[in-house]
Parts: sequence; structure tokens; C-alpha cells
Amino acid sequence: MILAARSQLYFLKITAGLTARESKSPAVCSFNSSQFHPHFNNTGRHHVKRKKKVIAITGASSGIGEASAKLLAQNGAKVVLGARRPQKLEAIVEDIRAKGGTAEFKALDVTHRDDMTAFIHF
Repeated sequence: MILAARSQLYFLKITAGLTARESKSPAVCSFNSSQFHPHFNNTGRHHVKRKKKVIAITGASSGIGEASAKLLAQNGAKVVLGARRPQKLEAIVEDIRAKGGTAEFKALDVTHRDDMTAFIHF
């Protein structure tokens, strides 16, 4: 999965066991950059410091990509989702919007450079 805060195009690859931080909620990861850093507040809830960020997430049609997209959108970030299964992405975007979040999606295959270039400029 690749996350990118689109205004600065910070890319962070999340792979199981390498950058996922152990916490009370194992599906929650720590995303670090100088511009964007979701963290836990005193209630244990994850929230976004910079609510106007646009975050691009690949692999967002299931698993940790889907969970990250929903969590970040719930906490004020605009999310742009990418994956090979547009039907699943559409359902996830509809769910995020129904809960008051802001989300868009684009079908892509991360193994194709043209797809990734189009996604970055989406």
C-alpha cells in the first residue's frame, strides 16, 4: 500500500511488520512526515492534525488499505483511493461519503507506470 499526502507527494510504503506500529488497535498504523502525522489523542482515537490534506491510498479496495481510508476520512482527511477493483472502490467511497467524509477513487494497477502517473495527477 502506498499513502501520499498529495500536496507534497510524500510516499510511505506500509508493509506488515515493517512500519505498522503495535498499538491497542493493530489495524492502525503510524504515518510520519513533517507535514502529516496522524496520532492518538487522550481518548485513544486516531485523528489527523492537518485536516485539509489529500491522501492517496493504493490497495484501498480491501484490508488495511480500506481500513486506513475509512479511518483517515472519518478524521477529516480527503482520501483518493486506487486499486484494481473499481466496483469495490465505488462502494467504499459511497460508504465514506455517507458518513460525511470526502473521497474519490480511480482504478489502477500499481505495476503499470502509466496507471501510477495518471493516479498521481488525478
